[in-house]
Amino acid sequence: MRRVLTAFLLILLFSTAHLVAQTLPTTTLSIVGVGRPAPNQLTFSVFLRNTSQDTIELSGGAYNFDYTTTIINGGTATLAIVGSALPTALQPRNPVANAYLRFGGNVPPGAGNGLKIFPGDSLLVFKALLTTSAASLSADSSNIRWRTPSMASPNTTLGIYIGSVNTTIISKTTFYNPAPAALPVVPTWLSQVVVKDNGAGTGTITLGQGPTATNGLDTAYGEAALSAPTAGSFDARFVLPVTPAVASLKDFRNDTLKNITWVMNVQPGAGGYPLTVKWNKATLPQGVFFLKDMNGGLNINMKVDSQYVVTSSAITALKIEMMRDYCKPVAVDKGWNLLSVPLAATNMSTSALFPMASSSVFAYANGYNVVTTLENGKGYWARFDTSISVQVCGNPIVGNTIAVQAGWNLIASLGTSVPVASITTNPAGIINSNIFDFAFATGYNHAVSLEPGKGYWVRTSQAGTVVLSTAPAKSVIATPEIKKEWLTVTIRDNSGYSKVVYLAKDKISAAMYELPPVPPAGCSDVRFGNNANVANLNAVNSLSLQSLNYPVTIQVNGGDILVQDKINGKIVNQTLRNGQAFVLVSKEINQLTVKNAQLPTAFGLEQNYPNPFNPSTVITYQLPKNCTVHLAVYDVLGRKVADLVNLEQEAGNYSVTFATDQYHLASGMYIYRLEAGNFTSVKKMMLIR
Repeated sequence: MRRVLTAFLLILLFSTAHLVAQTLPTTTLSIVGVGRPAPNQLTFSVFLRNTSQDTIELSGGAYNFDYTTTIINGGTATLAIVGSALPTALQPRNPVANAYLRFGGNVPPGAGNGLKIFPGDSLLVFKALLTTSAASLSADSSNIRWRTPSMASPNTTLGIYIGSVNTTIISKTTFYNPAPAALPVVPTWLSQVVVKDNGAGTGTITLGQGPTATNGLDTAYGEAALSAPTAGSFDARFVLPVTPAVASLKDFRNDTLKNITWVMNVQPGAGGYPLTVKWNKATLPQGVFFLKDMNGGLNINMKVDSQYVVTSSAITALKIEMMRDYCKPVAVDKGWNLLSVPLAATNMSTSALFPMASSSVFAYANGYNVVTTLENGKGYWARFDTSISVQVCGNPIVGNTIAVQAGWNLIASLGTSVPVASITTNPAGIINSNIFDFAFATGYNHAVSLEPGKGYWVRTSQAGTVVLSTAPAKSVIATPEIKKEWLTVTIRDNSGYSKVVYLAKDKISAAMYELPPVPPAGCSDVRFGNNANVANLNAVNSLSLQSLNYPVTIQVNGGDILVQDKINGKIVNQTLRNGQAFVLVSKEINQLTVKNAQLPTAFGLEQNYPNPFNPSTVITYQLPKNCTVHLAVYDVLGRKVADLVNLEQEAGNYSVTFATDQYHLASGMYIYRLEAGNFTSVKKMMLIR
């Protein structure tokens, strides 16, 4: 079979008006045929070599080719880029194959952000893959040719920065055949560091990796041994990790290495210190890069910052540490977990990050919903069949703010441990809850810090941002008080789950003690009917038991309570004295009623709480004996606006919530009246909209 690609070499000359008196830099672009990976596929590469004596700064280009369309053998052609040594910002975009082969131009990054190419250096602009939908390419001899100004637009263009001006050069029509016999050695990636002293001293050094690079001097990659610098003259160089020591302006390492340290020596010239060290973070590949001094006092994330100023004359050497496999463990327990992603992983899908999860992964936004792609800064529910440590690899997360909506939010650390006391918000003061973590054995608990890999609940009064900082700050988290004199009710199930809830002897605001939303089904949870872990002792309280492993033990301390099932105590009707416990065996009972076991000695009607109120308040009353009870609310003109209770009730302590939203009431004074047997009591309350 005849070859379907003939290689060409095109020489491009760069020019600019203000360099008329100078010898213009020259650069060659070479099209090189490299293979047939499949019968219906063809690959070719474009190499760039700086053939001048000047260093140039590449801004990018657009690359267009004519080709003999019969090569696609009647099929549909597709074009793709399958490799490039250029930084992402300089690579061509949107390859298209139709009547010609088109690789769209990049957006020029701006002078100083391009790629410097030193005299004699070569690199792979891109490797292209041409595919036909036919079974094979045609056997016809075919050429892929530069599209030039003598042909229809668009043409191949190339750009360099001369000063701050991006100069675009259009290819000439002269072609050379065949291609150079020896192709240049091309690094897998490269990045450049510019060092400048406080005067005119400046230099650029290059680091990177390549498939054949070694720790020693690699002349094929342009590494060359340097003599010792002259005292008092500017110098910046890499020190290769070999014995005896060798210095070079370039230091390429083998691309199979995952963790590398580059060491560079710096020496200011007459300008002296400070030294400014700059780099283009967009040219650094996947992984973590830190700029450090030799004593460990400096630790600059090179993926976040793009320069550092060295002020201390004691610093004469710096090192760049790369970790291509930067990982953090996420410990998960058997059962349900609140977890998060502690790094910016390349693949943020649930299947890639937590493939061993035995459930879907759930996010929260006014309710639970299944997600397949995760985000940093958010918490998620997931279930696992065993306790394991999951390794998550990626880059450190950039930023320290998390967007939140009004109500409950699942948030997460952004990769570092953050004390809850140092958290702030914007707008200020929008957090109106504690921050809760979750443990399978104890449920929701007040968090002390946000740890990487975990998820946390927080409630906010409005949309805004939560600001995570490790620096001390005035805490915006108000921890509600749990008083020693309150009764404690401890619930323990057969799997080891244990939860304590409280019965307050004084009036409380249930919102202060509200728990986060109920976990997914199958996750143990205990809470009162007000969605809190604290309720009023002198009230009839519903207690919810979700997904407990029976039998369940219930114990009270600090007082006496009556525990009944929700069917008027027909199955469970247990009085517990201080320190006593009983065992709940029936799995069908997951709702209980808990109230004060000490019966009132007299009728009573308490002042509503809170008062004034909006939109709801709680009215508490006492019955020393069974009787018919009527509790109603009136406006100041004596018109009834609501019937709250109208039925026969047993002796005990009762609380009723008056929720005004359903009655559409205006602000003002209202009166509530209790009639119980021969007892009547009236009190006032104030609604403020």
